[in-house]
Amino acid sequence: WPLPDKPRLRVLIPDLQRAGIDPGNWRAGEAVVDFHSFRRGYVTGLVQSGASFKEAQTLARHSDPRLTFNIYTQLGINDGRNAVERAFGQRPLRSEAKSA
Repeated sequence: WPLPDKPRLRVLIPDLQRAGIDPGNWRAGEAVVDFHSFRRGYVTGLVQSGASFKEAQTLARHSDPRLTFNIYTQLGINDGRNAVERAFGQRPLRSEAKSA
């Protein structure tokens, strides 16, 4: 989307403040939070919610799915397990497996 003619960080500061995030010590070029980190969180959230590859790619407005999934998707330690459990059900606990 088009950005106003001012540094990106200054555009983000009001939104960060409304979200309760203190941008106090940030300087142009040193910001930890930028538009790409927001996009990464957005695409990761789509994938974690169960969006299809094509839905995530389209909503991210990427022409190449490799960009969507190699750069903008970050999976956490439990995401693989959660995906398997969604597909095949939860693995029974050891105590449940012994009593069955």
